[in-house]
Amino acid sequence: MKSFSVLNRKIPRFTFRESLFQFKTFTSLPSQNLEVDSIQSISENPFFSLLRLCRTLSSLRKIHALLIVSGETDDPLLKTKLVSLYGTFGQVKHARLLFDEIRDPDIDSCKVMIRWYFMNDLYDEIIGFYKFMRRRFLVLDNIVLSIVLKACSELRDFVEGRKLHGYIVQLGSPDSFVLTGLVDMYAKCGEIDTASKVFERIRGQECACAQSGNPNLGSSVQGLAIKLGQGDANVMNAVVDMYAKCSRIEDAVYIFESMVDKDVVSWNSILSGYSRNGYSYEAMRLFNRMRANCFHPDPVTLVTLLSVCASLGDIRFGSSLHAHSIRGGFLASQNVYIGTALLNLYAKCGDAKSARSVFDEMAEKNMVTWSAIIGGYGKQGDFLEF
Repeated sequence: MKSFSVLNRKIPRFTFRESLFQFKTFTSLPSQNLEVDSIQSISENPFFSLLRLCRTLSSLRKIHALLIVSGETDDPLLKTKLVSLYGTFGQVKHARLLFDEIRDPDIDSCKVMIRWYFMNDLYDEIIGFYKFMRRRFLVLDNIVLSIVLKACSELRDFVEGRKLHGYIVQLGSPDSFVLTGLVDMYAKCGEIDTASKVFERIRGQECACAQSGNPNLGSSVQGLAIKLGQGDANVMNAVVDMYAKCSRIEDAVYIFESMVDKDVVSWNSILSGYSRNGYSYEAMRLFNRMRANCFHPDPVTLVTLLSVCASLGDIRFGSSLHAHSIRGGFLASQNVYIGTALLNLYAKCGDAKSARSVFDEMAEKNMVTWSAIIGGYGKQGDFLEF
């Protein structure tokens, strides 16, 4: 008598053709001559040995046919293996049909299916399959969450992405890939402020990982900008801005320099980063590069550089920027931010007369404007005159 365990011990020594022949011979015997062992694990089922030898779609179909003939198709483990192999050969639709035959698919079976959707860029199918998993109350791990976030990102599906974020918060303990996936999703959906908040959390975790000797999170954060910005200047600009706001100025500069298509927003993002992090001279040099590359400063550029001049006490360069703003039509009387930046420059440099002149020209004033002019007079001891 032959049994499954006997055949299972023989199959690994055969080639695929020999194994298939042996199995056909075995399954063609009358059932009364078989001593079928109970199958407790994958290693005890000879079909798994056959499937491991499978190298072509044609071979897979033959083994699948044998499975049907032998009545083994109800085994969820074998069915999951078939789903995986059909996906390997690009037969994703057929893999899904097989998956749907699994009576009670667990998280491992679902991960096999969603992986092939991901490998074939089938993002709509990923979202649909994610909803199917949620309806079955399966607890999703970080791998599945990362895949679904990628789908939301590529589809620009902010509504589903935000719902997923809420689910991630409920689960707790997202890894670095989930967090970077959230940044990716929010950035590509145009939610830059939210993306920045998530990015701040990544940065905090990265610092903790550096202290604990875990370099993996740091590496994933370093690769985030390139991943997010492929072919999208707006996203790249947002990433530069996020790095700068997180005091990661070296990373911000790295991303900026890697950009092929820079625009005024790109230059402003790195200029603001330099200014915010105290790199005043670097900001001045970058502005000279900006003009050399024929980029004309806009109001954001001027406000940033006027702030730099104020911090350096460089009234000469600041005055030239004032003249440039007038030539460009960016008048202090029409733009409260330029007016306030000019006033602050002159006040900090001790030129109360010019500060008062700018103040009087301004049609609109805010709290910062009043604080700047009052501080300027106070610095000169002329508060009573004001």
